[in-house]
Amino acid sequence: MRHAAEPRDELQESTLFRGIYLYYSLRGSAAQRDPTRLCRMTSMKIRFYQGAYLYWQEALPLHHARCVAPPRNATRCGSAAESESTMGRTRYKIYDKEAAHFLTATIVNWIPLFSNPDHAQIILDALRYLVEQKRWTLYAYVIMENHVHWIASAPDLVREVRSFKSFTARSIINALQERNAQWTLRQLAHHRSAQRKKQRYQVWQEGSQPKEIQGEAMLRQKIEYVHHNPVRRGYVDEPTHWRYSSARNYVGEPGLAPVTIAL
Repeated sequence: MRHAAEPRDELQESTLFRGIYLYYSLRGSAAQRDPTRLCRMTSMKIRFYQGAYLYWQEALPLHHARCVAPPRNATRCGSAAESESTMGRTRYKIYDKEAAHFLTATIVNWIPLFSNPDHAQIILDALRYLVEQKRWTLYAYVIMENHVHWIASAPDLVREVRSFKSFTARSIINALQERNAQWTLRQLAHHRSAQRKKQRYQVWQEGSQPKEIQGEAMLRQKIEYVHHNPVRRGYVDEPTHWRYSSARNYVGEPGLAPVTIAL
């Protein structure tokens, strides 16, 4: 007996239609004459099919249920909130807690949560709050569809990164539950680390891959890397065209979160 598919949530909708828009916006005679645009069109075509896969996955409910079923010995209980209890589960560690670091936070299984502007706003609000409370100094940031890069320093950066990830994860889960986004919540539950037995969901991958900024040259290189992330992905032609980054702050335009200009 075939089971009816559940309604698709906003993440599936936005992923598919973003892929369609990016792919077809690069078609046409102009794209055919420009090799760069042809390469970008190929990249967007791949993202279109990735989006389509996410969108239609609910059309195969029996297969989907088998894919996301929790392990038989898994315990799914306790708080839904994310808690970065340690940053030492990867080979990256923060040794100088007061030094500026380049940091990365990635969604589990690279799920494109930030294709929803409400989730991106949660990140912006958290970045702004920590700056306004003088808990860290933010030099640059970018929010992509499934990860965040930023450069910051703080009296205790380990604690502030843990706080940032915990708060944003809890807020994202609350937002998903309020919208009854069951498909996305099941993905966050399925990709939860085995060590997190007291949590039902996991939003962020373990760790933040911190890299200590050693000198002005490295700082400049990392800021440029952060701001050019959307350009390298083929989403925009100029860093300032991507509103979810500090690139506009560095050219004197208003940004979505306050930063300390370091160059």
